[in-house]
Amino acid sequence: MSAIVTDIDRLRTICSHIDNWQDAKPVIEEMQEVLADVRVKGLAAPQIGHTVRVIAIRGRQNDILWFINPAVTALHKGWDEGVEGCLSLPGRAVTVRRPRQVRIKGYNEHGRYVNLKFNGLMATIACHEVDHLFGVLILDYFASTPHSRRSGLGRSTEEE
Repeated sequence: MSAIVTDIDRLRTICSHIDNWQDAKPVIEEMQEVLADVRVKGLAAPQIGHTVRVIAIRGRQNDILWFINPAVTALHKGWDEGVEGCLSLPGRAVTVRRPRQVRIKGYNEHGRYVNLKFNGLMATIACHEVDHLFGVLILDYFASTPHSRRSGLGRSTEEE
C-alpha cells in the first residue's frame, strides 16, 4: 500500500490538471489499493504523493466514484457545519462550514464526462477532497474566525 502523505508542506501543493484521462490510470490503481486497505469516505491523489487532480468518493453503496479534473459548484441550498477529520492529518478534527448541495463535474476512470449533484454528507466529502487538489486543508478552516470564515469551498469552486 502507498504511504499516506502527512507532511503539511507537501499537502499544500496545488495539483496539475490532467490533459489525457489515461494518464490518471496509474494514480487511480494506486488509490484503489489504498481504498481497499483503509476505510475512508474519500481520497485525493496528493494524499498518496501524486500532484494531479484525481479524487475518489466512496458512494452510499460502497462503490467508488472517480473524478479526474473535478470542479465543484455550490448550489444555493444552504450550509451545513460539521466536524471533519482527514486521513492525512491523523488525530485532528475541525469544524467546517460546507455547502449543503453541490454539483461536481469532471471525468470518470473511463474518461467519460460526469456531472453529478450531491447533498449533505456526499457534498461535504466532495468539497473536502477537491480542497486537497488546491492545497487547502481542514486546518485552514480552524484558523478562520466567524467574521472571516471560509465557505468550505476552497479555491476550486464557484457559486452557481
